[in-house]
Amino acid sequence: MAELSALACRLDAAGRRRQAERYRRLSASVETLEHAGDALEVTFDAGVDRPLLREAVGIERACCPFFDLRLDEASRSLRVAVADPGHRAALGALATAIHPRGGRDG
Repeated sequence: MAELSALACRLDAAGRRRQAERYRRLSASVETLEHAGDALEVTFDAGVDRPLLREAVGIERACCPFFDLRLDEASRSLRVAVADPGHRAALGALATAIHPRGGRDG
């Protein structure tokens, strides 16, 4: 998530590292990930660390208010969108940060 610092993220370097670590941990629970244009849709498996997910979303809301984040805990899904095409790079950085390392992407 280093690229976010230059784009618009309000976190300092240490905060970005901690958020990247949260996403790394969450990536192990990603069931599907679809990134197209101005939106990112992520579905997590039943074992997702829900408190960690809520924490990551809360921090993202505070540091990157240009993201429209919608967390549906019942379906374990997260939708992140941007209205301004100028923020697509930040959305792409988020998609990279949370991408499942095991290749189970959708």
